[in-house]
Amino acid sequence: SLAESVPQMISVAEGGRVVFTNRRLRDYVGADAGAGDGPGPFADAVHPDDRERVASLRARAWSGGLSQVEWEMRVRDARTGEYRRFLCRAVPEAGDDAPTHEGGGPGGGAGSGDVRWLEAWTDVEEAMRTQDRLREVVEDLRRANADLEDFAYIAAHDLREPIRGVRMYASFLAEDHARALGEAGLKRLAQIESMCARTDELAVSLLTYAQAGRAELQLDEVDVGAVVREALEMLAPFLDERAVDVRLPREFPRVRADRARLGEVFRNLIANAARYNDKERRWLSVSWREDLPPGAPDGAGAGPVFFVADNGVGIPPEHQPMLFKMFKRLHAPEKYGRGTGAGLALVKRVVERHGGRVWAESLPDAGSTFFFTLGKNGAPPRPEEGSA
Repeated sequence: SLAESVPQMISVAEGGRVVFTNRRLRDYVGADAGAGDGPGPFADAVHPDDRERVASLRARAWSGGLSQVEWEMRVRDARTGEYRRFLCRAVPEAGDDAPTHEGGGPGGGAGSGDVRWLEAWTDVEEAMRTQDRLREVVEDLRRANADLEDFAYIAAHDLREPIRGVRMYASFLAEDHARALGEAGLKRLAQIESMCARTDELAVSLLTYAQAGRAELQLDEVDVGAVVREALEMLAPFLDERAVDVRLPREFPRVRADRARLGEVFRNLIANAARYNDKERRWLSVSWREDLPPGAPDGAGAGPVFFVADNGVGIPPEHQPMLFKMFKRLHAPEKYGRGTGAGLALVKRVVERHGGRVWAESLPDAGSTFFFTLGKNGAPPRPEEGSA
């Protein structure tokens, strides 16, 4: 029969009594364990800690208190003595002669002793063990990431002091012993100072990146227009120097976010849009849209999609997978101004900590558009009067 060919263990109960068990169930729990009346058949095979809960669920189902029910339980294999986890589903048996309760569905009212209930037990032990192992791996990775963040924070913080010391002594040597050092010596000291400054910039970037992962987000309702204006004010000298035309085509919504971190995101994206642009007439646009654009990544979520677009140098497709890597630069340090290659990595970390995603669309010499969402934290757009 079908019940003997399926991989599940099957039982049928009618009138509070087990009337059928397939061979797979009888072999597993023992030939005699299938016999019995009441809501707790096979009680000896069920783990003692699960028996009361399982008996209660069965009693409610068989009495008509539930239209269907499922539960997880541990059942002992009579052949090995090992307990394994099973997922059990119990449903009223379909059929024209099956009684119905007042609501019209199968199952009978309380006390409907002639209702037939089918139980199917599925062995989920291996799947549960896999889940347990995955949870352990995830927890190990979480701890490892936390340790790495602690190390990065401590290393970046502690490195700055000796870097400053080397730079300071190089400056003292240049001032106090310029004649003895000569032109070649002064040039080497200048190189040392330059390298110290560069190393300090890298340490600061690493410190900022580590802090973005360590600190708790201070979530609050944020006027995105005000955040964008503040970012533009801080970058005003740089934008003026680059003669960038900044466009804000529409009012911004309010969202739930960490205001300071959101400011970091906009500052980095705006600065990059201005920096990597070799056009005679440079422009960048900061805006948002209600729906996801084509090509948005999985998990981008709903809500406002913010973006910064430019008419800059663009990014070749083969380089785009490296965009959000820490300390990855697509150009030589002396080209398009100094930078550490940490800005987009910081953007990615902040956005993902909010539950959102960040991605880019770009072609060489055709500009770039960087999009980001804030996941569940992005409130439905509510433009406010006066926000830019």
